[in-house]
Amino acid sequence: MKGEIVREEREGKIREEKDEQKKEEEGEGKGGEWREGKGEGKEGEEKVGGGVKEKKDVRVVVKKVTGQTYAQYLTDQFFTPLGMTATRRLEQAAVIPRRVAGYTLQDGRLENDRRDWQFGQMAHFGILSTLDDLIRWDQGLADGTALPEMALQTFFDPLYLFQEDPATESLIGYGYGWWIEQANGVRVAHHSGYTGTVLLRVLDRGLTVIILTNLDQPSGPGTINIAWDVAQLVDPDLARPQWSED
Repeated sequence: MKGEIVREEREGKIREEKDEQKKEEEGEGKGGEWREGKGEGKEGEEKVGGGVKEKKDVRVVVKKVTGQTYAQYLTDQFFTPLGMTATRRLEQAAVIPRRVAGYTLQDGRLENDRRDWQFGQMAHFGILSTLDDLIRWDQGLADGTALPEMALQTFFDPLYLFQEDPATESLIGYGYGWWIEQANGVRVAHHSGYTGTVLLRVLDRGLTVIILTNLDQPSGPGTINIAWDVAQLVDPDLARPQWSED
């Protein structure tokens, strides 16, 4: 009897988690709601759980405008047209061939990375890909097949400017999902993933560095610094702006 109760509780828990994951994918779960207050996000907004505002997650926008889930929209609009056949949204319940497990270090011990088990998946993370597919993505950005030029210019212009030196044409800022660093007029856009990955693009020079690891950023060696080192090996004239002490 006890074994049956445990099994039923476990199966019930699995069903609950799958239901919650489905809601998250459709933009209806706990991960994408916001309310007025103090906390994360823009000033005066707070991320909270359950049944509050849903306005801040792009998954909700995609669902309302297209009728598709965020995962299906990405596949139809980007991954399939670019030939990115190994790229997909994270789905914890799915068995994904050749998937590399992600790890973190806790007190010197390896543990499964939280992306493997957490729910509340937001739109800004949860893409699984390969080096070959990310090369296809970079080519799509370079030749305009992934996104129109006007959109790319918007992405690579900093929305938030943290520091700027007009004398050296240098700046550090943040655009739509990209850190923007510029020195001597040469602009670099990069984004590092929590799971130990980074994609760095030297704009207008045709140089891209892609690094994929499976040890999360807090535990790993700092993939963005490695990417900069590689880029400067290829292009010794490439300079990186330094954060001001002020």
